[in-house]
Amino acid sequence: MLGSDGDRLHETRAHLQRELGNAALVDAAAIVSTFEQMDRIADATGIPLDAVVQIASQDVQAELGLASFASSHNTPSSALGRLAARLIAPIRTPMMRLASRFLR
Repeated sequence: MLGSDGDRLHETRAHLQRELGNAALVDAAAIVSTFEQMDRIADATGIPLDAVVQIASQDVQAELGLASFASSHNTPSSALGRLAARLIAPIRTPMMRLASRFLR
């Protein structure tokens, strides 16, 4: 949905439209734009991540380099949180899969 390669974006959007139809293309655009809006509002107002999300996503945050963004300071890190993240890392993916079954 986003990016600087105009040709690739056009091809991807056309593929989505062909495969899933106009309604799915509009839905996808609405989801992306709503997320972008909510993310900007959260960053601008300084809303921190919930503790559970902070702990469960530390490895992803590190991989993406999210600590380099100014808004990362809205969610302070703690030694206890880092320890908890290491402890749950092996079971995080199975837990998320299980939880997703209940959220459907």
